[in-house]
Amino acid sequence: MTNQSAEELIQSSKEKIENQDYINAIDDLTKAIDLDPKNATAFVQRGRCKSYLKDMEGAIEDSSKAIEIDPDFHGAFLTLGNAKNYLGDTTGAIDALSQAIKIFPENPFAYAMRGSIKYNSGNHQGAVDDYTNAIQIDPNNPINYKIRGFSKDELGDLKGAFEDWKKATELGDEDAAKLLEEHCE
Repeated sequence: MTNQSAEELIQSSKEKIENQDYINAIDDLTKAIDLDPKNATAFVQRGRCKSYLKDMEGAIEDSSKAIEIDPDFHGAFLTLGNAKNYLGDTTGAIDALSQAIKIFPENPFAYAMRGSIKYNSGNHQGAVDDYTNAIQIDPNNPINYKIRGFSKDELGDLKGAFEDWKKATELGDEDAAKLLEEHCE
């Protein structure tokens, strides 16, 4: 067995992650961290794997370590936000995702994640704003229209909700098509 570099181990872990082999990916990433303890990518990837395995405390620990190494690593803030949200820390999740957006404002996923948290916590105008940003960056994701439609519906903007669900339907979202049917009867 040959000695692998940290980068080779990270690459090996990516293949395992694609195959949902998170435990062996974590093993590779732990070895990579042992070889290069300042490798923020290895910490973020290991944190993501831990979150897939529902080890949110471990995901927070690894994401925080990655941020300590590289304070501008937006992916670390995404993983941190996801884990904090899972554990019910809405404020911490929104703060982490806001930092990810500050670092990389062109990422529609960060806006959608934050919008989802705002929607679930009853901040429907905040959700509309975040989903609008996500849509401006990626206008072809039907889920963003559908959930923005839910928020508009909660705010009493039935026309806006209808337009969003119609657009989501045009983009292939079958659930949005059902919403249109239900609300048009």
